[in-house]
Formats: sequence, C-alpha cells, structure tokens
Amino acid sequence: MKKLYAEHAGSLWVYGGVGVLRWDGSPASDWDSIANLPGRFVFGCAERSNEVWFACHAAQGGTSGLLRWRDETWTQFPAEVQGTVGQSTDESILFGGEGRFTLIDDSTGGEPATVIMPTRDVITGLVKDGDGRFWIGAGAGVYSFKPDRIPPQTHISAPVKA
Repeated sequence: MKKLYAEHAGSLWVYGGVGVLRWDGSPASDWDSIANLPGRFVFGCAERSNEVWFACHAAQGGTSGLLRWRDETWTQFPAEVQGTVGQSTDESILFGGEGRFTLIDDSTGGEPATVIMPTRDVITGLVKDGDGRFWIGAGAGVYSFKPDRIPPQTHISAPVKA
C-alpha cells in the first residue's frame, strides 16, 4: 500500500509499506529514501505549520513511533500508535492507538503527549471540534472530552455509548 502527500512547502511524500520517500519538488532532484524509521510500516501523515509528521507501526518490523520532519531535520518519538490519524482546523494532530491516543498541538508545545482512554479498545476515529472538545471512536462507543489541563494529566470525562 502506498499513499501520497503533497506538503505545503512543495515536497511530495510517498509512504506506506515502502517506508517514506521524499521528492523536494525541484526538477533536478531525485527521490530521497528516509532511513532509520522507527517501524517499517508507515500508515499516516499530517502537517502542522512548519513540520510534517509520520506515524509508524511495528507490524512489519521495528517499533511503533512518530517521526517529525522540521527544518530539514528528522526527529523520532516513541508512541504506541495504530492506523488512525486525525487533524483539526487549529492544526492539532491526533494519532490513535490501543486504549490511548497521541496529541500534538500548541498545548503540548508541539511535542507528542499521550492521553490514556478508559478503554483498551483500538481507536478507530479521532476529531477535535471547534470548541476544543475531542471526539474519539473506540470499540462500540464514542467518547468525548474537553481537556482542562495539558496532557497527560487530562482524563476522559464522560463516555457516550453509540
């Protein structure tokens, strides 16, 4: 499986079971293969102001984690992520996992912060609405919460069963 992503700065990215490839948009350049990924299977990509994030899963080797491209530099972050990526209009990025999700936004200083769910189900959907409330699909339920502190001190306040 291969996916494409066109970054606002002009780079084109290909990711999936192939890892990550980048073309910087200049006619004279070649595709760059990104080395040292946390995991071989890259399932998600999202962009904030001056950075692009990739989510890797250990299904095909390596470890699960996040990879950030900013200022021509790669940074890896450990994270338990699986298959779900969400992004809001305020540039918050959400990566789902099993019983948890990882949040990257201004409240976390642009660094990944893990929010633990009251369920061990795999998160299948993530969105942040205009009021700052998070909506999380997991198992047979939909969970909602509005954080009053910076994660990970945030707790899910009220599950809503679908």
